[in-house]
Amino acid sequence: MELLRPLLKKVYFTKKAFFERGLPQEGEIVCKVGDTVKPFDILGSTFVSIDKRSWRLSSKEWSIKVADGTSLSSSDILASKKNIFSFKSEVIRMPFSGSVSILIDKDVARIDISSFPERYNLISGITAKVSKIIEKNSVLLETEAYIVKAVSGMGREVIGELKIVGNFDTPLLLSQLSPDLTGKIVIGGSYASNEVINKAQALSVSALVVGGISPLTQRVNFTILQTEGFGKIPIN
Repeated sequence: MELLRPLLKKVYFTKKAFFERGLPQEGEIVCKVGDTVKPFDILGSTFVSIDKRSWRLSSKEWSIKVADGTSLSSSDILASKKNIFSFKSEVIRMPFSGSVSILIDKDVARIDISSFPERYNLISGITAKVSKIIEKNSVLLETEAYIVKAVSGMGREVIGELKIVGNFDTPLLLSQLSPDLTGKIVIGGSYASNEVINKAQALSVSALVVGGISPLTQRVNFTILQTEGFGKIPIN
């Protein structure tokens, strides 16, 4: 049986809510306590490696072609292995440009690669007042907010601009998802079908916030927040 209306109020307003915004690693915080910031204001910055990979190889079977600390370009060879039956060499190449770290322990070689560091800007994400700063690490923001108590969620934590699509009383439709929603957190719809979820993924939507989904929906590598439960239930 599907519920026609939620049983409990899941949204309420508070004049004092706190949110911590942090850098992925130590860097520079550029705001100060007492500042009023807007959603796209930069709070701080650092340099991080976006891509990282690692391999554990038998040093008896593989020949390491680079030295520890080397900087390489994409497609450069890291290691090679000769197959005596096919007379062809199997190789591992750099998937991106970056630096290499190599540790050889007895018969095992560990190769770690990291892309060259890029600037990461920490944005506020909301209109708020800077309440506290942890030097080189994070900022505590104070603001007014609507608190949404969701029933269930899946996927990883995401950050993105909120975009309301359709309405809260009817299911989200395939036709309501368009390329301009790429990178957005889409809110709307009493229900998201498997087809809608698949299209949202294909469009690189950051997340869906809906009333409900099917209890048969497989767990996917995508962020979905259900505010009400399973089935077609209007968002409160």
